[in-house]
Amino acid sequence: SKRKVESSDSSSLSKISLGKDKKTTSILPDPRKRIENIHSDIKYLQHLTTNRNDDQIRLITKYDKEPENYFYDLCKEKKIKFKSEKVNKLINYVEELSKTLKNKYKIPRPCDLAKKLKINIDSLAKLNTFSYPCGKVLKSKLLSHYFSYIDPRYDYEFQQITKDIELACLYAGINTPFDVRGSLLLAQKLMEKKVLKKFI
Repeated sequence: SKRKVESSDSSSLSKISLGKDKKTTSILPDPRKRIENIHSDIKYLQHLTTNRNDDQIRLITKYDKEPENYFYDLCKEKKIKFKSEKVNKLINYVEELSKTLKNKYKIPRPCDLAKKLKINIDSLAKLNTFSYPCGKVLKSKLLSHYFSYIDPRYDYEFQQITKDIELACLYAGINTPFDVRGSLLLAQKLMEKKVLKKFI
């Protein structure tokens, strides 16, 4: 069944601070230019977080650690060998990139945006970092490509970890679909630039 999206006072949108830096990047879409999309994303999260089922809650609980842990667990289970120091360098690179972009755009977390829009969402965590792009998804997507290169036999399993983390972030109400899409787009662009070759 299609969900109904309630109309809201558009004047409340202008009260949201999305950062003063007017510079944009050629890779990521600038969320400050898409405030109406952010509003619809918050309405979507309201629907999602107030209608969680047991499977979704289990998914959130399962993926509450940093993404690399799940790739390490799979590698241990499948006896996949990899060079820890190179993976750590990749993780440090991704975390620094994510932090830089978050501080550039300064997009508040969904729970903070929701308050300013007078929309209730049931966010399961209060995070101190900015929301865009989603660091967990960005890291997970690049790690899935990395480990698939190391052992292509388990490409499906590696990619599934990322898909599950995407959903967990949405179900938990800590990221919007726009955050997730931005992270996947950035990962794709980095792959096109062959960034992973530096860490193989």
